[in-house]
Amino acid sequence: MTIKMTKNWSPVFRLGFRLGFWWTVFALELTALLLIQLPAVYNFQTFVLYDPGSVLRADSLIAQGLSPTIDFGYSYGMLSLLYGRLIFALGGRTPAMYLVGTWLMEMLMALGLARFAVRWGWASRALLVVAAPHAVHPIYLALTHPMEAALLIHAVADLADGRRARALALTSACVFIKPSMAFALGLALLIPLAWRLWRERASNERLFKDIIAAFAPAALTVAFCVALIAGYFGWRPLLNSIMPLTASRSYAALGFGFFGNGRKFWWPELNGAGDFIRYYLTTPAGFWVAASLSLCALCAAAIIGFKAEGAKANDRETLIAVTACHLFFIVALFAWPGSWAYYSYLLVLGVGAGISLFRSGVTLRFHWACAMLILLALTGHEQRYRWVSGDWRHSERAAETAMLWADEKQRAEWARALEMARRKRLLFLHNGCAGQLFPLVQSPPSWFFSPGIQTPNEIAAIRRQIETSDVVVSFNHAAILDPWTWEEFADLRAQFTATWRGVYFTIHERDR
Repeated sequence: MTIKMTKNWSPVFRLGFRLGFWWTVFALELTALLLIQLPAVYNFQTFVLYDPGSVLRADSLIAQGLSPTIDFGYSYGMLSLLYGRLIFALGGRTPAMYLVGTWLMEMLMALGLARFAVRWGWASRALLVVAAPHAVHPIYLALTHPMEAALLIHAVADLADGRRARALALTSACVFIKPSMAFALGLALLIPLAWRLWRERASNERLFKDIIAAFAPAALTVAFCVALIAGYFGWRPLLNSIMPLTASRSYAALGFGFFGNGRKFWWPELNGAGDFIRYYLTTPAGFWVAASLSLCALCAAAIIGFKAEGAKANDRETLIAVTACHLFFIVALFAWPGSWAYYSYLLVLGVGAGISLFRSGVTLRFHWACAMLILLALTGHEQRYRWVSGDWRHSERAAETAMLWADEKQRAEWARALEMARRKRLLFLHNGCAGQLFPLVQSPPSWFFSPGIQTPNEIAAIRRQIETSDVVVSFNHAAILDPWTWEEFADLRAQFTATWRGVYFTIHERDR
């Protein structure tokens, strides 16, 4: 009996050891990438001027009793706000805890990557290791993105393992984190699942049991998420957040899209062939474009039945589902040039799955193509780490920037604004968490400024703030994203005069 149990459990232990090994590899890699890029992510610009700081401000607004989507605009799901509430309650509403919250999600993502590594051959594993910095990033625009990525990576891994019910449950939870890609992956899971249930039905009674087994985990997940969000925020925020209508309006107003503003990523305005070659070799764009074309080619080969010897069960279905999601991202979700990073993990996993699917019985040319793709993924890091090197050399932490890394110009300009805030009522009318880090500075009751996001209650509250302020400081941003230039504040703007303009900020003082 003992010998039999040892034989039965031995493969499980070997699988667990391999999974633990690869999880350690990816966990260490992602942690090292975060530490190497610390001045670029734990800096003044990231939190005081841009989106990550807005997450801290949203948590502060919720703590004050304001409701997302009602008192202030919000375009993501509510689960990420609850995650932020938990993280900030444990360690304080600080940039450091934002990074901790992101890192915890990345450790879950590392486990998901490890689940693929134990399934794949060495070519796919090599791509996964080299392209991990393209797939997973040290900081995201909101806690929403790493949460969504962690769940979707494990959902795709469950699909590859044949656990379709659990994959559907994880995807359903993602609807309440970010209602976008979850719909696409959910549809990619539902169609073959429904077809398989109908095709393999033995009787009506058996079909009913199979339906319950397939959909019960997702139904229970949805019920739990609905109860949790409605209980905490109420029904209106829940209903307002489960469809991406607010984000769609904002995208349209900003001219976002793969062939719109996003075109600057894959087809930038450069001077000549040499500049294009350098751009595609040293930035993520070259790898992203090559990987996208490779993914489509591999998926097409899988659909037409190209021979794939030694393929594991569900590999073909996984490749097709991931390709469908990537194409959906390009058509419907690609926004600005930096948005390539939103679902880059799906692209990397899709290409890795395709290489693994066709790794047996292929030509030498296929192996060379894989090697070139891996090399392109490696060279595509050059620009990022050149910038990181500059951040280490030219920025430092200082008291005037709340011990966040900042360059000399940022420190000097913000010190000017803080000095004025000591003497006058100052409103910093932009995104970020200035009000949370610098009590003398007033922040608007907003999550993020973008056309189509702000609510009437929010606009009215900002108008009251401007009316009682002596100084308004704006960030020198594109006019459409600078609320100080918006028509809603035109009459109040006429009461101020710009008295100073720097590289980053403009100071407007009341003249009547």
